[in-house]
Amino acid sequence: METPDVPQNSANTRKARVIAMRTTFLPYRNARSRIARRYCELPVFASLIMVATMLALTLTATLATGSPQTALAATLTTGSSQTELSTSLAAGSETKPAKPVFVVCKSKTTGQATIKVRKIAGATGYRFKIARNKSLSKSVKLKTAKRRWTRFENLVPGKVYYVRVRAYKLVNGKKIWGARSVIKRIQVQDAPIYQYAASSNATSITRMRTTLAKMAAWQMPYANSNSLETIISLLDPKNVIPNSPEFYQFAKLKGYSGLSAAQINRYITSTAAGRTGKLRGKGAYFVAAAKKYHVNECYLVAHAILESGWGNSKLAKGFRYNGKVYYNFYGIGAYDGNALSGGRGAAVKYGWVSPKAAIMGAARFVSKYYLNRSQYPQYTLYGMKWDYLYSSGTLEYGWHQYATDPYWPSTISILMNECYSYNRYNPSLTYAVPKYR
Repeated sequence: METPDVPQNSANTRKARVIAMRTTFLPYRNARSRIARRYCELPVFASLIMVATMLALTLTATLATGSPQTALAATLTTGSSQTELSTSLAAGSETKPAKPVFVVCKSKTTGQATIKVRKIAGATGYRFKIARNKSLSKSVKLKTAKRRWTRFENLVPGKVYYVRVRAYKLVNGKKIWGARSVIKRIQVQDAPIYQYAASSNATSITRMRTTLAKMAAWQMPYANSNSLETIISLLDPKNVIPNSPEFYQFAKLKGYSGLSAAQINRYITSTAAGRTGKLRGKGAYFVAAAKKYHVNECYLVAHAILESGWGNSKLAKGFRYNGKVYYNFYGIGAYDGNALSGGRGAAVKYGWVSPKAAIMGAARFVSKYYLNRSQYPQYTLYGMKWDYLYSSGTLEYGWHQYATDPYWPSTISILMNECYSYNRYNPSLTYAVPKYR
């Protein structure tokens, strides 16, 4: 635009020049006002991009038309750069799905967890992540699904897990991921105990040559501060209800009853102590020992659990001697008052230099010196504790007892019942019950 001619010698020359300047640059001031208004309508970063774009378009139009005022007005009138920028920003925001919100995060079935989130508009699918620690780095499991829920299986029963979900959308064949959900804590359902208690259908009665009172009196010097009434109560078979878990103390422990290595392993890992102890994953050793030495494998498991604290005792964790590590899961040689050193001595004596050797060696020990004892065998838990056949045959105190704890047979019986019940396995066993005079 050309500047209007102004007389140079006029008295109002200065004033006329100001008016001319204002007239010349008024469109530019109006343009700046429009830019300011549009600048406030968008985020700062986007506005700066828009202004830069308009200036570039204005420069291009100026070169073409030779009129910056016309070019800038045209740019502001069409608003093409703002429209394109707004469309681009909107399109970018729509490709990212929203943050998932949990609707269901629970475990009602043993070893399983169900995860469900709210439906996210525009989402193509969801990725579910579960792990054993809060940082989602331990024992990680991933599942990607188009539906908004999934189910994880083969989780450790009773264990705490952590879950996170993320949605995605496919844009031109590429996955655009949304924000991650919060991390949710979930406790996996533990295994229920189904009561397949000992069956008393195949029971034989052994008639004793002594009375219950006499039998109890023989125990008193070794009763560990238990009263005579307590010993009589524990000795009396009539106090054990048939088909109850405690009835397993009368089961004959000779022979393999049918539990598999996998079933034994599942039972051991059903508790926190079992998952951290040395017995974990040793199911195959228990089965091999049972078959080789003809000893009930469920008894071997229950006995090892009781004596070793699910494989967490000092003897069970192993100890080093002369450059070798020895193990003892059954407390063999661990006599009262000298349990640790006695148990270590037995492990060294029998060469139990591995968990397998300790389990196989204990099965051989129990089979030879108790279940298949040449005279007055002790083939039940009740017999291993009270040595009642010896007392009945000799009318003397039955000295050959595996444990001093009077509750020892009933405690192992309950553990045997838990092991069978956990696996919903009903063994075919025979029982021998003493009958006192």
